[in-house]
Order: sequence, then structure tokens, then C-alpha cells
Amino acid sequence: MEKGGQKAIIQFQDNGVGINEEDMDHIFEPFFTTKPEGEGTGLGLFVSYGIIARYGGSIRCVSHTADSPGKPTGTTFIIRLPVRDDHGKMPKMS
Repeated sequence: MEKGGQKAIIQFQDNGVGINEEDMDHIFEPFFTTKPEGEGTGLGLFVSYGIIARYGGSIRCVSHTADSPGKPTGTTFIIRLPVRDDHGKMPKMS
């Protein structure tokens, strides 16, 4: 349990090439993509961020590239969503 109530935590992780440090501040912006023209719209993370935020959650990204000393390459997304009861309401906080 975290401050502010119970949260479900979902983590997605890969061992790909990672996201460059200079791109990290832009990954949730609409139409931002590092793919070649015509190979992506850059809306996936923007839409995901909006949905998660609408439900009171948060999404965070940690990524390491080949330039990250001593770290294996890859990216991890951590999503935190508030736990709701069966009636769609937030549980009472005591």
C-alpha cells in the first residue's frame, strides 16, 4: 500500500535498445516518435498517459541504452492505478 490508498502496480519491461535520454522528456507528447516517417503516429504513449491519468493513476518510464554504464539495455514502464471497490468507488480511507 502506498500513501493515499491502495494502488495496483503494473510493470512492463523489455530488453530492447532503450530510449535515449534526450527523448525521455518527450515520450508522452502527442505525435512524438523516433520511428522513420510513415512508420508510427506517436500517439500510443500519449493516449495511454491520458487514460491512466483519467483514472487517477500515473505512468513512469525508466530506460537504459548502450550508453548507460553498468546497466543492461531496455525500458520499463510502471503504471500505478488506484484500487476501486466493486461499485466503482474509491475505498474509504481510515
